[in-house]
Amino acid sequence: MPHVSPPTHPDQPEAEDIPAPRRTSSWLARLPWIWLLPLVTALLSVGLFMQSIAQKGPRIMVRFETAQGLEPGVTKVKYKEVEVGEVTGVRLSEDVSHVWAEIALYKEAEKFAVEGTRFWVVRPRVAASGVSGLNTLLSGAYIGVDSSHSKAMRKKFVGLEAPPVVEGGEKGRHFILHSDSLGSVDQGSPVFYRRIQVGQVLQYALDKEGKGVAISIFVKAPYDQYVHANTRFWQAGGIDMQLDTNGFKLHTQPLAALLAGGIAFQTASIDGREVSGAPVPAGSAFHLAAHKNEALQDGGGLGVQATLYFDSNIRGLHVGAPVSFWGIPFGHVTSTRVAFDARKRALRIAVGVELYAERLNQLVQAQCRQSNKDNYARDLAVLIQQGLYAQLQVGNMFMNSLYIALDFLPRTAQPYRVKREVGIASSIRGVPQDVSTLNLEIPTRPNQNRSMQQTSAALLEKMEKIPIEEIGLKLRDTLENADQVLTRVDTQLLPQANRTLKALEGTLAQAQTHLQPDSPLQTDVHHTLTELTRAMQSLNTLTDYLARHPEALLRGQAREETTQ
Repeated sequence: MPHVSPPTHPDQPEAEDIPAPRRTSSWLARLPWIWLLPLVTALLSVGLFMQSIAQKGPRIMVRFETAQGLEPGVTKVKYKEVEVGEVTGVRLSEDVSHVWAEIALYKEAEKFAVEGTRFWVVRPRVAASGVSGLNTLLSGAYIGVDSSHSKAMRKKFVGLEAPPVVEGGEKGRHFILHSDSLGSVDQGSPVFYRRIQVGQVLQYALDKEGKGVAISIFVKAPYDQYVHANTRFWQAGGIDMQLDTNGFKLHTQPLAALLAGGIAFQTASIDGREVSGAPVPAGSAFHLAAHKNEALQDGGGLGVQATLYFDSNIRGLHVGAPVSFWGIPFGHVTSTRVAFDARKRALRIAVGVELYAERLNQLVQAQCRQSNKDNYARDLAVLIQQGLYAQLQVGNMFMNSLYIALDFLPRTAQPYRVKREVGIASSIRGVPQDVSTLNLEIPTRPNQNRSMQQTSAALLEKMEKIPIEEIGLKLRDTLENADQVLTRVDTQLLPQANRTLKALEGTLAQAQTHLQPDSPLQTDVHHTLTELTRAMQSLNTLTDYLARHPEALLRGQAREETTQ
């Protein structure tokens, strides 16, 4: 088949007039494709590194006393059982007195690297608050953390050696209690209000002077609203047994307090009415009493101090003994000591007492119709001038325990005067407004019961002079003679008495035989009595005839009468 050439357009150039295309290439095109793989790998590594930097949390250092249970790469940091970090290293401090744990916190846990955050090692523990950390027996120890509301960042922390009793987010208030001794209270001991556990003991330490113990407690909300200015705290642990002027008393607390100790509190009351007082802020200080009676005995308010002087033996009067007015608790004894009276140049017994201010105020209102609530000491001074005096009384005869009774002198008696320390007396109208310089001394009077005791002591002293030993020897001789007499009676008189009794028994039996109704003796007696009766009848007839015919004694009985 012949080749036919395509028709040509008049405007189209010829084929030989078109230039040939040129082929160009870039450096990327000239680069071998095998080098792209390291480049992509490097870019991915940089991206991952930047991502890890962006997601990495802060690193902190926590100080602990020992590294027990801490293992780098294994020990976790947990908050409410959620992992928030990991221990990356453990090293000794420069002075080798403690260890530092290096912790890497996660990005979402960077809020724990602030001021106030607490760290501790969770291990199995047995404490007053209970048994904790048993789950670590299988999983191993871990570091617990408690959050803080601070915003200040921090890198170094001091870890706790024991778990905190109260977590930072729990609502409530802290208070400080001061006591002479720690007693049965320990860290974690419960705090009770009306036998309901409302808090715990946080920690304790000696006070600055070393004369007491400061105990920090935490009362949870909403129970912290029941802590007022007149709230009283006492140790509720163990069993409280008291034997005093009021007799024997036994107080027990809930089982938790018996085992681990505890603290209880209640608002003081006056005459059965609770006096709440003003609310107190967190951190307020209170006194911790040894038992409930001591805590609630003052009934609220400040106590008024006074001194009593006695010239006789006060054995049986102890610190804490009650002071009463007509049987109503009015205070308690705070101290006893020996004092020297320079004026009399003699030794005396000084007894310090504390009187309850509110009840003192009530007594002032009843006695004087006026009161100065701003100065209870002045009220006491007025009462002393009205004739208030103190006297020792026997509270428990078996225990020989004493108490102090207050009373007023009769109206006819001369009232006492309040004495200044400088010896200046003041009249009733002249009581100074400032009684801080007054030596509030309540006059005392001898106790009649104590006089009776002294008389009894003198009587016992006289009884000791009786020759009891000599009397005992003579009594022993008398008893020996009596024993000999009884022996003779037993060996000689008793057999004879037995024979006599047997003979008497035979006689009585014979008499009983003769006294039978059908016995011969009874028949003879009956016949004799019958004949005697007939004789008496004949004699009676004769007597009657002679009364009618007395001449018959001379002439005899007439024939016709005889014939008849």
